[in-house]
Amino acid sequence: MTEGLNYRLYQLLWFNVKLELENGQSVFGEIIYVGSNFVELLLPLVDGEAVDDLEEESEDLTQEEFATIMEHREHREHMKGRTLIFSIDRIVSVETTNTRTE
Repeated sequence: MTEGLNYRLYQLLWFNVKLELENGQSVFGEIIYVGSNFVELLLPLVDGEAVDDLEEESEDLTQEEFATIMEHREHREHMKGRTLIFSIDRIVSVETTNTRTE
């Protein structure tokens, strides 16, 4: 069942997404890697600092603000920032923000 989700997440590489997890939490970030059973998100930086409290901060941060932050981020070969890696089995839903970082 997760093979279809893996493929779809792979298509969304470098897109900003909001993922709802089975524990009810939401995670907002940019998909930077999709493995066979996990996904890695680059979490947004606010004023140069990684967002510590995902649930509270992601509610305050609009999609436009997140896109602006991601556009102004340094373009580097190796990502700079805080990442989150979790099992694809934990994902309940995926919402795209229609913005892709290149």
